[in-house]
Amino acid sequence: MSFLKRAMAIGASSALLATGAVAFASSAQAASQCTGAAGGWLCISTDPRGYGAEFTNGGTTQYLDFNLQCGITYGDGGSFYAFPGDDKSYTFAVGSKGYCNLELLDGHSHQILGAVGLSR
Repeated sequence: MSFLKRAMAIGASSALLATGAVAFASSAQAASQCTGAAGGWLCISTDPRGYGAEFTNGGTTQYLDFNLQCGITYGDGGSFYAFPGDDKSYTFAVGSKGYCNLELLDGHSHQILGAVGLSR
């Protein structure tokens, strides 16, 4: 189930969503963080192998790319198309690198469209 759908399932309040960031935590460290980006939701989560990335497209068809910034840049499998309503995800199997920022980039210009961070 996508992070956004989990957020809806647990009843995240509209007041919290209006702040632009949503956190899901069961301990002092958040298990995932989400923010509004590029007409949809960008989420980063902990994964047994590293960090999970997900974008839920609520807007138009876009050509996008994920990067993970942890002091060095980790790329994913390349740029991808996200159609309206798509959930796109990728696992950065880099292990625990402490605090990392997930960036959502325009696949053509490489401009950062949104970013969200998480410590693990």
